[in-house]
Amino acid sequence: MIGQKVDDFELQSSDGSTIRLSEKVKDGPVILNFYRGSWCHYCTLEFQTLLEKLPQFQSRGAAILAISPQVNETTKIPTEAAGGFINLSDRGNEVARRFGLVYPLGHEIRKVYEGFGIRLDILNGDDSYEVPVPASYVVNSDMSIRCAFTNADLTERAEPETLLAEVAALAA
Repeated sequence: MIGQKVDDFELQSSDGSTIRLSEKVKDGPVILNFYRGSWCHYCTLEFQTLLEKLPQFQSRGAAILAISPQVNETTKIPTEAAGGFINLSDRGNEVARRFGLVYPLGHEIRKVYEGFGIRLDILNGDDSYEVPVPASYVVNSDMSIRCAFTNADLTERAEPETLLAEVAALAA
């Protein structure tokens, strides 16, 4: 996966604007951060950490594109932070599917989530009950992957310091 070119894509941000990857990488490295949704406690913890480190990413010319299948209630997700952190809706997991990250939640898990009031059919705008494996990729100006982190264990996420080091290496 390292060195592989990423196919261009465009997704809607939480403010309704369209963001195209090929346009964002012109300004510097982009971290693609795939997450399950605002309902995921581990995802919100990851966001807090990334937002705390955002000035360090921005000082290195990098932006973070946070991507989830969630299309409704996106106001519960951190919004754009001066263009450096942009939340995007990946309806139907189209982009996540290109990265091989999508998996269906089984019927039993679906019932558990619904018991907690988590209605992915409403939040994601479809009844697939599919979510992406949490993942982070650093993409450079030629649209190639510089760094990749995925782990089926949803509690494991890329360390911001690792992402910062990759971004810094691109700037050197």
